[in-house]
Amino acid sequence: MNELQEMQACRALPFEEALRYATSLAEILRQMHRDGTVYGRLDPKNIVWDNESVKLLQNYGGASAPYLAPEQVRGEAADARSDIFAFGVVLYELISGRRAFPAQDPEELKAQILESSPSAIEGIPEGIASLLRGCLEKDRDFRWQRMNHIVIELKLANASARQAQSASEWREKVLSLRLHAAEQDERMAAHQQFQDSLAADIQRIEEIQAAIQESIARLQRGAQHNAKAIEGLQVAASQTDEVVEHVVEAFGMMHKSMVEHGDTRVLPDARDGR
Repeated sequence: MNELQEMQACRALPFEEALRYATSLAEILRQMHRDGTVYGRLDPKNIVWDNESVKLLQNYGGASAPYLAPEQVRGEAADARSDIFAFGVVLYELISGRRAFPAQDPEELKAQILESSPSAIEGIPEGIASLLRGCLEKDRDFRWQRMNHIVIELKLANASARQAQSASEWREKVLSLRLHAAEQDERMAAHQQFQDSLAADIQRIEEIQAAIQESIARLQRGAQHNAKAIEGLQVAASQTDEVVEHVVEAFGMMHKSMVEHGDTRVLPDARDGR
């Protein structure tokens, strides 16, 4: 068991945790008021907790000056609304980590309780800010009148805080999923770009292969034409040889005939062109 005062001394509690303790404390006070009992000395040193449960000490001393309601400062009798004021002071301290009325000088502290409003706590829901203002009204007739209403407001605030937390977690999950999807899109885009580049390279290779095959085909056609030309030249050369042989043979026959008939004219030699 620990005194709540020790828990508050260093820093404010996390908001949801502060609401949890405050709700437990409010339910204790609500039951006391239903039973017709006014606590009248609500003070962190009179509050103890064990894990998440809260208890009020019944045989402890009176409240410290910073937790007195204005009517108690004026010497008037406390009632249930005085407990509500003190509850507001404790709730303020649970959430903010500082005292609602921080003056050290007794007279200045009395003046703060009777005349001054605590500085606003930044970043809390408006429902809790309104609850604090209602608890800390100087005139008890304008203050929250019943702890039952405060318990309801705190439970609503707890539910809203849980919903806000759930919404925040879902926002983080959605953001994470969006980032993951964006990363997947980037990878898919890079993969598609690689595929497009690879397809373009393959197309260029196929075009080069087609050009090479066409060149080979042209060379083959040219070789065929050259082979036919060579074959024609060979045929022509063969035919030329035959013609020459016929011419030589003809000259030989003419020469023989002339010799036989006594013609002594010299014929040109077909073989040497004379």
